[in-house]
Amino acid sequence: MIKKEYIQPIDFDIGDRANRSMFRGNTILYALKELLCDRWKNDHIAFIGDEFSVSDDENKGNQILFG
Repeated sequence: MIKKEYIQPIDFDIGDRANRSMFRGNTILYALKELLCDRWKNDHIAFIGDEFSVSDDENKGNQILFG
């Protein structure tokens, strides 16, 4: 079963660029750590961004997640 839950940088008042949202000690990474230790424990997750192209094979994950 796919949960289709997500968090996004804008929910934490952090910019949506990787260099703004992936610096050490920011709130979104802390929230992700908490989710992975609790509600998302042992789940597969996808970290999705729009800063590079993906092949058709790699894009299958997006099709599964977003229909």
